[in-house]
Amino acid sequence: MMKKSILKKSLRNSEPTFSKRVKFSEGTTIIKEGDKGGPLYILLNGKCVVIRHDIPLTSIGKKGIIFGEMSMLLDVPHTATVKAQSDVEVIEIGIALDNMLDHYPKITKSIMRTLENSVVQQTDFLYDHVVEEELVESGELMKEE
Repeated sequence: MMKKSILKKSLRNSEPTFSKRVKFSEGTTIIKEGDKGGPLYILLNGKCVVIRHDIPLTSIGKKGIIFGEMSMLLDVPHTATVKAQSDVEVIEIGIALDNMLDHYPKITKSIMRTLENSVVQQTDFLYDHVVEEELVESGELMKEE
């Protein structure tokens, strides 16, 4: 909710525009794994599939979901491909991190929280599916019980 109101306020006040609504047709690649940089996106309508190494990982379809933020904020290549599974509408945000921090600290803070949550979820996933399996295979988990 807060992100949306900040964006509207910024646009109403005639500040330099750093965001725009963009529509993608079903099947369109929005983000390509390995590409560096580019904007981040906030999903407004539609459904996307997240693909890594040609393997579909998950679908995203909840309004307000942010994707592409790691590449934009950390200046690293995209870790996955995102394709439109249906017609999709997003807010595309293209601004350098330093400018975003200077001019839009509340939005930047919100995006950083999203990034933080993503890292926590990935860490939990890795522990649950990789570390735990290693412990079971090595017999370490059995010894603790």
